[in-house]
Amino acid sequence: MNKEDVADILSEYVECYALVYDPPSKEDWNRFKEKFGTDFGDTFVNFIELMSIYKFPFEIFNVSSGHINFCGSIFKVYDSEVSMGNWNVNMVPFCDIANGDCYCLNKEEGSLSGVYYFNHANEEYEKKYEHFDDWVKDLKNILD
Repeated sequence: MNKEDVADILSEYVECYALVYDPPSKEDWNRFKEKFGTDFGDTFVNFIELMSIYKFPFEIFNVSSGHINFCGSIFKVYDSEVSMGNWNVNMVPFCDIANGDCYCLNKEEGSLSGVYYFNHANEEYEKKYEHFDDWVKDLKNILD
């Protein structure tokens, strides 16, 4: 999905910030790709960049090293989860739903990654969507 398609979906369900934050820079994306071996494709990149404008009701982790919202760094969250010992190192969390559960992408699957739901209570990953595009298209149901 291109950035306009993602923005159209977001604008239906999510408010804009009064103050615009810094989207990830080219250097931020290079750091992301170095750490995870992928950028997870255009739709993911567009979605993350638009999080500098949209106030998502869940915590979408930041890739940007600039002026950012209150959400945590995707790098720090990943490192923290891995350091606890039970985290699958191939899973990159991008969205915390505020109860410790989160949505993740599988770095081994790269740009074709499905979207996985991690349940902290039973420490299991469940594939919820075949692709990130499907997750974005289903935001209405996710946010209900």
